[in-house]
Amino acid sequence: MSFPSSLRGKRELMKIGDVVLRIVHSTDVIGHEEVDPKRVERLARRLQSDGILKNPPVVTEAGDQFVVLDGATRVAALRELGIRDVLVQIVDYHAPSIQLFAWCHAVVNVSRDKLVKGLEDIEGVEVKAMDLGLARRALCLRTILCYVVLQDGTVLGVKGGMNLEAQVTLLNDVVDAYKGQADVYRAATDELEGLLEEYPDLTAVVVFPSYSRGEIMRTSLNGAKVPMGVTRHTISGRALGLNVDMVMLDSDLPLEQKNIWLDSSIKRKIKDNRVRFYQEPVFRFDE
Repeated sequence: MSFPSSLRGKRELMKIGDVVLRIVHSTDVIGHEEVDPKRVERLARRLQSDGILKNPPVVTEAGDQFVVLDGATRVAALRELGIRDVLVQIVDYHAPSIQLFAWCHAVVNVSRDKLVKGLEDIEGVEVKAMDLGLARRALCLRTILCYVVLQDGTVLGVKGGMNLEAQVTLLNDVVDAYKGQADVYRAATDELEGLLEEYPDLTAVVVFPSYSRGEIMRTSLNGAKVPMGVTRHTISGRALGLNVDMVMLDSDLPLEQKNIWLDSSIKRKIKDNRVRFYQEPVFRFDE
């Protein structure tokens, strides 16, 4: 459903677009990025304990399918539990309210030699030292897969793959070279000074390309997925705290009937003044 215009009128920015919520079959939802099995397992246990889906994954429509922009772990956890359907928030991927950026990976608690050897052992890639400025330009031009800034400032460019699909596969191999052997944190910069303050045991920061929306859709629909924790979507107008009963999501009721129930439930929340639109950025401490 979409929030009615009467609600949008009370908050000027909400009239830029509707918040569209729908219950869909989980089999029709596809991810654009890999997920961490450990995070999926933890979330599945929490969902099973709570019995509710608090926040819907954010998706965009692609024909009869839905590509997840944010919430891949939630979708995977629901599938792990065998839940038939999932509540999603559907957005227009080309809307200006949605921005796409790239995360870096701060790699911690693994030896430099082990990390470098792991990269050099990947079949189909070439690892060579580069100047930082040159590495940044090469990544923008997509002549390298990614680059790695080691703790001492040494920069390694990682090159390989002749097309997008091959490059995505090799990038997953790059992440697999340290995933599970190191602690990995998302970072928004390749600047060592700030990262070393936050992570004194930092081994390196791995810097990934910024994908376009078209590339994300193309890889997803072709069955490929970018590595976990690489893409960063900022989405205005997120729907949070819907607290949908998972018994309803897993019931055998037809989707049409479930969405009638959803429509009625949200209208009650609006009537009871239980829906809030926050224009300003918000920090949540209960996630």
